[in-house]
Amino acid sequence: MRQNSDSRKKIESIYNLIQFLEAQVQRLEKMSQSRGLKYYVASISSKIRGSEIERIGQSMETELQSWLDQQTVRKVADVISKGSSEAEQVHTINSFRELVQKGYNAVLQDTILSAGLVEKLAGLLVPGIAAWEVVEAAAFALSALIDFNKDIFVSLVLMAKMVKHVLRLMSSVSDDHVLVLISVVNNMLSVGQTIVADEIFACDGVSKIVELLDHDSRALQLAVMDCIFELAYCGRVHVVNLLFQLEVIKKLALLQENNATKEDMFASAESDKNKSTEEQESPLGGSSDSFILIQTQEKGSVEEGSFKDAVTKFALHLSIGTGLRKREKRALKQEFLKQIKEVLKDDTEVANITAEVLWAP
Repeated sequence: MRQNSDSRKKIESIYNLIQFLEAQVQRLEKMSQSRGLKYYVASISSKIRGSEIERIGQSMETELQSWLDQQTVRKVADVISKGSSEAEQVHTINSFRELVQKGYNAVLQDTILSAGLVEKLAGLLVPGIAAWEVVEAAAFALSALIDFNKDIFVSLVLMAKMVKHVLRLMSSVSDDHVLVLISVVNNMLSVGQTIVADEIFACDGVSKIVELLDHDSRALQLAVMDCIFELAYCGRVHVVNLLFQLEVIKKLALLQENNATKEDMFASAESDKNKSTEEQESPLGGSSDSFILIQTQEKGSVEEGSFKDAVTKFALHLSIGTGLRKREKRALKQEFLKQIKEVLKDDTEVANITAEVLWAP
């Protein structure tokens, strides 16, 4: 009933504006009949100069756009409730996300809240409820809502159990889909920060995220590393302690070391390429491994330096982060120092981390 009432008010407002514009035109026409065409033209010019017609047009456009936006929100709620086709749900939800990404709008926000859209979208994230394309669209739409107004929607998506659903989905979807979900979690952390980190901890999500560092997908490892940096930055002491217990520093050091080895291999391959023109021209001549490495590098599938200084970056996020109190940071320094001495082979790097990060003011 409320939705119908709101729509009726919008239509009435637009109708009133049209009537007002029509009345102005009729008034000018009557004046022209009594006072002549010259006065008619002068009056129209005066109205245009005064921007009255332009103002009416803008008001009509604003009212109409507001009404259309509200209809978009209600359509999303409707297609989800009715269980419409996958294609229709994806199209409608994506249209809604694009609308939200245009920026904050108080009327639009009220419509989203009154339609209960957060709960409906979050319900699509329950494993087994919807096809992946619908899940992906819903996840990105919820992520856009967090950016739209974090003061309202961060709490709402948490209450709708979005974090719990996303973490459960990670165990049942393909690697590419996990990468999408991690990107959504990263955005939630960067916007919602500590309360999102707390929710991830409460849902046993910290260990699930850290485990993904052992995955063989480089793209996924990079995304997970960023997620861990966010957890270190905004996580409270229980989150950071768990990261230590899960040997995050050791895992990051290993990624850092392996990445450095690959960079040396690529450098060697590039050297071989420059030395032999014949091998460069034909994959059948010379070292096939070198050729493959060169081709891989040229395709840009490996980003050099992506894991470089991973442990230092983790320490920096921890040091300047907002989740820990000063006394908690001081208490964690010794444990951190102990772990980096155990896992890092480069004494210079240990010294740099100690001097530049751990003892920074």
